[in-house]
Amino acid sequence: MINGVPLKIKKEIRKNLIIYLMAIACFICVIPVRSFATNSNGWIYQNPYPTSNTLLGVKFVTPQKGWIVGEHGTILYTQNGGDTWVAQESGTEQDLRCVAFINEQQGWVVGNRGVIIHTSDGGVTWNVQGNYTQNLFKVFFVNEKDGWAGGYGGVLLHTTDGGIRWSESSLASGSSLNGIHFINSNVGWVMTGGRVFRTIDGGVNWEGGTKFKVTMQRTEKAGRGMSLSEQENDLPPDWWQGDIYFVNDKKGWAVVGLWYIFSTEDGGKTWTAIDFGYMSYGLGSITFSDEKTGCAGGSSIVCTEDGGKTWNERLGIKPGKREIRDDFWISVQNFSFVNKFVGWAAGNDGQTLITTDSGKSWKTQSRGGSFYVGSMVFLNDKIGWAVKSNEPTHKSEIVRTKDGAKTWSSQKEFETPINLRFFFVDSKNGWAVGWLWDQLSNYTVSGSIILHTDDGGATWVTQFQEKSHKLTLQDVVFTSSKEGWVVGSGGTILHTTDGGAHWIKQKSGTTYRLEGIRFIDSKIGWAIGYKGGVHEFFDDPKERNDSIIVHTEDGGHLWEEQLRKKYGFFKGMFFLDKNVGWVIEKSDDSRYSIYHTTNGGKTWPENELSDLDIDSSCFIDNDRGALFDKRGFMLITNDGSNTWIKQKTPLKKYPWNCSEIFAKPR
Repeated sequence: MINGVPLKIKKEIRKNLIIYLMAIACFICVIPVRSFATNSNGWIYQNPYPTSNTLLGVKFVTPQKGWIVGEHGTILYTQNGGDTWVAQESGTEQDLRCVAFINEQQGWVVGNRGVIIHTSDGGVTWNVQGNYTQNLFKVFFVNEKDGWAGGYGGVLLHTTDGGIRWSESSLASGSSLNGIHFINSNVGWVMTGGRVFRTIDGGVNWEGGTKFKVTMQRTEKAGRGMSLSEQENDLPPDWWQGDIYFVNDKKGWAVVGLWYIFSTEDGGKTWTAIDFGYMSYGLGSITFSDEKTGCAGGSSIVCTEDGGKTWNERLGIKPGKREIRDDFWISVQNFSFVNKFVGWAAGNDGQTLITTDSGKSWKTQSRGGSFYVGSMVFLNDKIGWAVKSNEPTHKSEIVRTKDGAKTWSSQKEFETPINLRFFFVDSKNGWAVGWLWDQLSNYTVSGSIILHTDDGGATWVTQFQEKSHKLTLQDVVFTSSKEGWVVGSGGTILHTTDGGAHWIKQKSGTTYRLEGIRFIDSKIGWAIGYKGGVHEFFDDPKERNDSIIVHTEDGGHLWEEQLRKKYGFFKGMFFLDKNVGWVIEKSDDSRYSIYHTTNGGKTWPENELSDLDIDSSCFIDNDRGALFDKRGFMLITNDGSNTWIKQKTPLKKYPWNCSEIFAKPR
């Protein structure tokens, strides 16, 4: 306790929801970042774009040139084998699920809400060819003219003119289509609802349709104990995970999102299942480079060199243990091989992998971030700090980058998960405040901490620590190397005038949990907070029924309430000067509004926002500013937040700030 501050923690926080801690508006906009550039046995990072979006499709046409597509309209292109990537403008915000290229120029991508886009110049420009009702999961082209696309509800589309016109095929299964493969314009297969259909006349007629059967173990009560029984099940009718691959008109393989690989030697009339005996969900993608060599992937990568007679574990699930690589679980969504030896895999959280030895070993080319949301600050486009979590071990550490997030170095390690907010007055002097979690006690708060560095983080000194679940420190601000403030739960406001050597409690006039604090000089500042416990999502709505903004004009000796909002949560704050500021509000029904003051908070006009999940904000003057969505979008204003324009968050430079967003193209 600090000077007897009364605090209440109403709910325990579960581990798997820590990442939802919301960011307070920061000086530099926060976007997902990649993890460390590290080496490991067989897999290394290669630094593509800093995206944590799930990557759903990959296609290479040469050992150097390839494309990856994924969530929120993501298209990335490389011309050096994945060492570096550039973003291509897809023209859509939909999740893109599959990509097909038949040469270095001609390509197609399909995705959610039936979007089909096409390029004839290697992705320099992408044009919409179709928007259909159902989500599309697969696309396959035999040549520049003849192509197929399919997806939810069994929709199967066919084009014979390169996608200018698409017509629905006669096959109507009613179940989601999750596999397409053709060996020429006439002979091909589709998989839908756990069935494989074959055509030998270009889709005029389809034959086959025998269901895959999978044997699942089920736990049942038996007297006073439990017993295992086996039950043969069909696949769910709308199962979208799966893949199919044929090397000729007889021999092929299929996976359906479970730990089974199905093979056929008679063109798909009959299928034999290989059961790996692991957990229920495992393999959703499969590819072969010739009749002998192939790989299947999901939460593991398994490969064969004898045509599928035997499969060897290469990465991921081990018997009784799931492998961890670079602090992340393996999760492969799609493969692309350009020859027998060289191939790529793409997956969750921006993960890309490469093999040059037919799948025996894989190198991690990239990985999305494992950074706690909000726990990040940048001084400029090169130097920044963050809290990195190790998901499998639950440890965490403070890390620093000197090259704009290309690489990160560890500065201080913690044995438990920790949530921190940073504030640096220069490249040497900085503070971090927050709390640690006790994973041995169902992830309750185990204590709060204030850390200080005067050497850029090479050493961090603990200035204050309380080993109690009754206090959480939320945010920190300094106006000089000596004077600063920290806020936290129970209306806690701490003030220092000696760089943190001593902290004195100020009377905030509220018992609300204070989430953020900003000062524009040694006298004038604001704090935002809400009524409730440790975290907004776990508070009783009857108790978390309003949020407040408090203001001081004498350095915090006296705080006065400026705005109270019922059934809302103030989660972001940004001030340009003593008069102009903005605060973001998330209502109990998940709507967002922005409050803008031009008179120091005497009045706060409200402007309701569109359907976004706002994460952070920044402004460069009275008119120009940006709000950032967790899903990769941003809202831009040029009139002081009266009107907003929705755009995709740029990927071309990281980190970037507001001035770069509004800078004229060079």
